[in-house]
Amino acid sequence: TEELDFESARGRLLAQRFGTFDSFSHHLKKLGHEAEEIITNDSRLQCKWLREQDLRIQAYPDFWAGAGNWLFSRDWRFRVIEAQMARLKPDVIYVQEQNLFTDAMVAALKKHARLVASQIASPLVRRRTYQSVDLVLTSFPHYVPYFRSRGIQAEYVPLCFDRRIVDEIRPSEKKFAFTFVGGMTHQHHARRFELLERAAAEFPLEWFGYGRGNVPLRSALRRAWRGEAWGLEMYRILAASWMTLNCHGEISGDYANNARLFEATGAGACLITDWKSNLTEFFEPEQEVVSYRDAEDLVRKIRDLWDGKERQRAIGERGQRRTLAEHTYDQVIPEIVSILKRYL
Repeated sequence: TEELDFESARGRLLAQRFGTFDSFSHHLKKLGHEAEEIITNDSRLQCKWLREQDLRIQAYPDFWAGAGNWLFSRDWRFRVIEAQMARLKPDVIYVQEQNLFTDAMVAALKKHARLVASQIASPLVRRRTYQSVDLVLTSFPHYVPYFRSRGIQAEYVPLCFDRRIVDEIRPSEKKFAFTFVGGMTHQHHARRFELLERAAAEFPLEWFGYGRGNVPLRSALRRAWRGEAWGLEMYRILAASWMTLNCHGEISGDYANNARLFEATGAGACLITDWKSNLTEFFEPEQEVVSYRDAEDLVRKIRDLWDGKERQRAIGERGQRRTLAEHTYDQVIPEIVSILKRYL
């Protein structure tokens, strides 16, 4: 992308559909708002912006930038972000955690906007207090009282699916009997490893994701690994899966809350997900998704489904209809706008 200008390079990157890509700006614009995504950790892209604006900020390799950020709260990448905010003059700076910001950096952003909001659905960064944030929006119900008890305004907003993905990945033939698309870390996925290891030992599971190095050499799960999958490739794998497995990280607590719930159902796979106390707020268990409570229950549910392709297809189709009807950015972005207006 070296030959591309900033806008073209950013557009190409967002078109890969990694993470939330341009879902926020696209749907905000549909409602008549001005909105723009700033990809804070893409140093090459940010340097393009600097050159086009004829600004001089000394860039350093990301390793050194990260070390300076951690030790001294100094980061050349933040200086670029400040320059962008000074030119955009937004009403709201909406920060998707986690990122390179420190508390001091968030505080410095306040002079460029009326409201600085952080979206947090991940383990909290130990060196952050989040006290400089005006508002936290989180899909973790248990985070709302946590932040409010510390004097930080917080509101619950669920995760969702971008229905444009359906048009970009279709048509898709079912070619994977049983998949897991996601990561594996020692710190946050102990229960996930236990469940996936059992599933991989009992069934021909195919795992697409990061963290293979965290899995023991003789593990059945390691043998199931098929490489990493991101963006549109990830969605195509989900759409091509008869069944796909979901297991929340420990940080979710007792609540159904991860992107895979909506990515998998939105793509049309038969989702097998761990039972959570609020799962019924999103899907009808055993009709729109299949739920399990422990490793033994998981094995039973998979065995019961294994030869029932029509049942798998029906659950996948019902789950997809529910997600496209109720769990998309078309529903969530107006809710976020309403919340932001209230706090503005």
